[in-house]
Amino acid sequence: MTLFRIFSVCLCISLLLPASGCSGKPDGYHYSIAERKQAVPGLSLTMTLVQRFEKKHWCEANAARMSKEGFRTACRYEEGSVYEPMFRGEPAGKWYVHQSIGRFSPSLLIYESTPSLPDDVMIRQLEQTAPHILKFAALHRAPAQVRIFSPEKEIPRGL
Repeated sequence: MTLFRIFSVCLCISLLLPASGCSGKPDGYHYSIAERKQAVPGLSLTMTLVQRFEKKHWCEANAARMSKEGFRTACRYEEGSVYEPMFRGEPAGKWYVHQSIGRFSPSLLIYESTPSLPDDVMIRQLEQTAPHILKFAALHRAPAQVRIFSPEKEIPRGL
């Protein structure tokens, strides 16, 4: 599915914000939420990119950039967000990728499909995003980490 690759490239572009870091506040972040749906015969796929920011204007700038890339976007301020377990790297009942590149705040790529895809298919699709993220990090000589989670647990990767 090429939409996975497009989504990875858009994420890399969004990470170019010069001031997208977080100081480690426990809650009260602005969440940039960008969603794209794709329908193929017999399958509906929804991909959501979630990034958190300390400042509202950083969040709004990121949401505007993602909107130009064809995503439906929102910027929300939430304390104790439903996304926090995912930002901590915990299973959250959904398939998602937790990624961090250098000094940038971690990002979440949440994947949902109707009907549900078999686990091996979903893992294969999610693993296709990791090389794009790692290449982006290498270009900027930044350390990167990509972790894949099923609804119940972290999936060990062989990359």
